[in-house]
Amino acid sequence: MPGSLLQVTFLMPPIPTTLRTLYLHFPFCARICPFCAFAVRKDRPEVHDAYGAGLLQELRLRLNPAAEPLALDALYLGGGTPSRMTVAELERLFCGLRQELTIAPHAEVAFELNPEDVDPNELSGLQALGITRLSLGAQSFHDETLKRLGRIHNARQLRKALEIIQDSGFQNWNLDLMFGVPGQSHAQFLEDVEEALHWQPTHVSLYGLEVHDATPFSRDSEIQSWAEGHHPEFTEMYLAGVERLEATGLQQYEVSNFARPGSAGRQNLRVWDGEPYLGLGTGAHSFVKGSRWGNLRALQRYLDAVNSATLPEAFRETPDRPQQASEWLMLQLRRVAGLDLEAWREHFEIAPPLPNQLLERLHATGKALWNPPHLRLTPSGFLLADGITAQLLP
Repeated sequence: MPGSLLQVTFLMPPIPTTLRTLYLHFPFCARICPFCAFAVRKDRPEVHDAYGAGLLQELRLRLNPAAEPLALDALYLGGGTPSRMTVAELERLFCGLRQELTIAPHAEVAFELNPEDVDPNELSGLQALGITRLSLGAQSFHDETLKRLGRIHNARQLRKALEIIQDSGFQNWNLDLMFGVPGQSHAQFLEDVEEALHWQPTHVSLYGLEVHDATPFSRDSEIQSWAEGHHPEFTEMYLAGVERLEATGLQQYEVSNFARPGSAGRQNLRVWDGEPYLGLGTGAHSFVKGSRWGNLRALQRYLDAVNSATLPEAFRETPDRPQQASEWLMLQLRRVAGLDLEAWREHFEIAPPLPNQLLERLHATGKALWNPPHLRLTPSGFLLADGITAQLLP
């Protein structure tokens, strides 16, 4: 049940050695953004090492000591803000990781950071640790938009951070942009896209502002009113952003993600393909052998659990067959590649026939490309993906 702790003696079956993907969550933030619903907290440098030790302890609790060491080729450090950790703190963590598992020589090791934390010496240290990919939380090049989003950095700091990244030798890096922000005009967003392209990232992520429960934005009537009344502007920004990015060679491969050839995020692809993945840290989620679980979000409760040799889980569940069918469909429709609907029906033993009238209507209205039995959504269809998924389910 949510909030409960699972004792080590009731561990799931040992994690299979075919697991290739690991996510490490770092909850620390210099300031918590008012739109953020992730497991985050105000940074406290004095607990960094204790948290790093907690991540290693959780890993030990979940590993099968009789099995071969895990061989990872995708490791993602996200948050929160991993860049609040110093290189020395990360070095101690990586030393512990390499004692417990193997990071393949060709692995993609991705690291999220914010502009205010970008420093030439820090980037050199990250490269020495084996980080191969950066993801920068830019969000906008307009100060008024950044201020509305509660970001610490300004446009000048962002540009300085990008100069440092360009000079650092990192060949693969992502830049995040947000759209649909209250007060943000269509022209301002397109200016953000153009400036992002100027810096020549190998990957861009476009995220529309979502108002989540239990966040400061959810309690702001002005924000709520904007979110409810500006759907046309939201749609126009997204479609214009997609068109511009693709025109410059950044190919869309998922609802929010665009990459140059060979630069798609490996960890993201694994999740959308339904592969097992392990998440460590506060609020981290995992999916292994058909079961999924999420960790406790509160830092002290998490540390108390792992330090007492107890799994820090808030919930665990095993989706039934209809849930698996629904989730697989949802994940595949998020991808530009789409899916074979007949193969999906056969695999999940779905008896009702496909809703051909719906599929033909989606094709005729430009929301999807329907070439039976293959379905893929278009950018305008991506904006309706949840509803389309629901209509396709029996």
